[in-house]
Amino acid sequence: MGGAYKIHSVNRQLLQTTWPFIFIVIFMLGMIAISLSLQSALRAYVAGESQWSRAQKEAVFFLNAYAWSQSEADYQQYLQAIAVPLGDRKARIALEQPEPDIESARQGFIEGRNHPDDVQNLIRLFLWFKNTAIMQEVISIWTEGDAHIARLVSLGQQVRGRILENNLSEADRSNLLNEINTVNLQLSPLEDAFSSTLGEISRQANLLINLNVALITLLMLGMGIALSRSMIKHRVETTLDLRRNKSRFKAMIEAAMDAVVEIDAAGTITHWSKQAESMFGWRSEEAIGKPLHTLIIPPDQREAHLQGMQRYQSTGTGPVINKRIEVKALRRDGSEFPVELTVSSIKLQNASAFCAFIRDITEQKRSADQLKNLAHYDAITGLPNRVLFQDRLNQETKQSRRTGLPTAVMFLDIDHFKDINDTLGHDQGDVLLRQAAERLSACLRDTDTVARFGGDEFVVTLSQLHDLESVDQIADRMLETMAAPFYLNGEVAYVSASIGIAIFPIDTDLYEELIKNADQAMYLVKKSGRNNYTYFTSTMQEAALARRQLTNDMRGALVEQQYRIYYQPIIHLPSNRIAKAEALIRWQHPAHGLIYPDAFIPIAEETGMISDIGEWVYRTATQQAAHWRTGYFKDFQISINKSPAQLQQNGNRLVAWCKQLQKTELPGEGVVVEITEGMLMEASDDIKSILLAYRDAGIQVALDDFGTGYSSLSYLSKFDIDYIKIDQSFVKNMATSKDDMDLCEAIVAMAHKLGLKVVAEGVETEEQKALLIKIGCDFAQGFLFSKPLPPEEFEELLKKMSGET
Repeated sequence: MGGAYKIHSVNRQLLQTTWPFIFIVIFMLGMIAISLSLQSALRAYVAGESQWSRAQKEAVFFLNAYAWSQSEADYQQYLQAIAVPLGDRKARIALEQPEPDIESARQGFIEGRNHPDDVQNLIRLFLWFKNTAIMQEVISIWTEGDAHIARLVSLGQQVRGRILENNLSEADRSNLLNEINTVNLQLSPLEDAFSSTLGEISRQANLLINLNVALITLLMLGMGIALSRSMIKHRVETTLDLRRNKSRFKAMIEAAMDAVVEIDAAGTITHWSKQAESMFGWRSEEAIGKPLHTLIIPPDQREAHLQGMQRYQSTGTGPVINKRIEVKALRRDGSEFPVELTVSSIKLQNASAFCAFIRDITEQKRSADQLKNLAHYDAITGLPNRVLFQDRLNQETKQSRRTGLPTAVMFLDIDHFKDINDTLGHDQGDVLLRQAAERLSACLRDTDTVARFGGDEFVVTLSQLHDLESVDQIADRMLETMAAPFYLNGEVAYVSASIGIAIFPIDTDLYEELIKNADQAMYLVKKSGRNNYTYFTSTMQEAALARRQLTNDMRGALVEQQYRIYYQPIIHLPSNRIAKAEALIRWQHPAHGLIYPDAFIPIAEETGMISDIGEWVYRTATQQAAHWRTGYFKDFQISINKSPAQLQQNGNRLVAWCKQLQKTELPGEGVVVEITEGMLMEASDDIKSILLAYRDAGIQVALDDFGTGYSSLSYLSKFDIDYIKIDQSFVKNMATSKDDMDLCEAIVAMAHKLGLKVVAEGVETEEQKALLIKIGCDFAQGFLFSKPLPPEEFEELLKKMSGET
């Protein structure tokens, strides 16, 4: 019991002894918190005043500049600057209302470039102390400053109006600038008074806090020596916190986006901001008092700087005053770097001073260089791109005119490059392009240029050629190096190249035409089997012009109903009657007469016109077939050719085709689509799905020109094929070549074993017909029976076959 009582007593005594200390500590912490909050708010007001002051000076500076330069950019800079004090004015008015508009005040302080984290402290300090005498003094100064800002805004509007009306005389400009500068001078003492009053608030707050600290210290001493050490330590720590806060406050005041440097009339540095210390490497105490040109101006520009200073002192004008210019600056370590410089002149009572805003634009220049590189060089190969190549070719042809020596342009396309992308992927394709660029570069002289023109195309200039035979040698080297295997990250790829060559000024005296001519020559190599080179000729130009004209004519041929369909009968050999017809398109050109499909279908495939043409052929042929099927032979079929490009483009039109069959009451088995062996060998999933859709719709499929391609038995069983057509090259020699006779017989036997019917093409003699009947061929077509006929003549043939007169 006694021990418990003693513990309770000790605890009670400890509580009685320490509660004043606890209270004082809590009170002390409260004072510190209030101090920090108050200091933070005061720091925010000082920082805001700094922004206000700087923006006001920038507004004066850019308004002065605008009055002289009348530049819209200067006026926009003025508007951005004047928006800061106007934003602070908006906040003050909002807070002075009987019912303060907090949101409007917040928006105003943000517009005044105050940090968002400081806005709440700014509002709180204003509302808490706005009725105190010293805060009333601050608000009074603020209000007076806003009146001057309003005057500055009015002057800015006058300057703007005069300039827009083109009515700003020299006298008006001088008067307005004098008023602007007067406002600026009137604002300076107000800014100092505002800062001084804020400082007085800070000092009074510090005094009050220090008095409280001293009182608490005396109380702590009165409580006992044992507690005094702790109290003193706490006071020291509090003082250190206050000093750290003051240091941070000073650092924020010094913070600015640009380096700010001020010099007097003699060029001696009088102000050196923290950003200047960071940018140039000189500390403030080292820089202030030193001549500016010895610290940051490169040696080769110092003389011009000193002369400019002297000229300004004597004439009052200078080429860099109130202008934004790019110059080189000098760091402490001697390195030079680009800066953007704006210098304003400050008129003092007996002399002038200068304030410079300096921005390091090293990164901007580096980014600009990178953009320039991207604009002129290929990102994958690092070679010059099309833009840079054309510029260099222009220069080379100009030099050729001066020296009389020719320049060659080589247009190179990588053969089967698409296959590399499709099978190995685009990343591997990029690797191949880079290796190709290295190989082609190795084939050339230092004075030659190789560029990537786009995709898998490269162009080369061979300049100042003393011997045109060297062009052949370089072309041979290129073909050889491109034919060597490419090792692509574990994969081996083989390609070749097709090269077209044009010579300046032999082929043309215009550099723009050179590339086009070389491209035409390359196109001929592509058509002739690839992996070769050829020179441009005038014949190519004529062919290209004719092809271009034909392409242009084709664009209106369908609308103008210039296309015709001719029908060639397909005879059922056992019954010797017409069972089918192949629909063959012709073009009745108004100027060139009847044009056969091999002259214009490739163009239609390249330009995408094949889709609309194919639709017209399908629609017209099926309508005609339905008519003949109803009027003559109920099992009559129409065969329609489909190229790979047409088949892929028309894949999504199967529904429309089926509707067309329904509309004409033509069953699916009344239509046969003819495709080539190559389409099956390279059949994509899309083509496979299209063939399946044909089967589902009842449309039959014939394999055209069988025996001339790959003739793989696997795809005859893999795909739903109904007919194979023996190519006319085998039928032609049946009577004279035992091999061709045996081959045709084997094709027929194989087809029948697989359940397929056989059509023989190009039958021209009765002997060929008899041999085909002998080996069991099902159908035949050729000139023996009829050439392709217009629909009217074909119908007459049907009438004869059906016994009609």
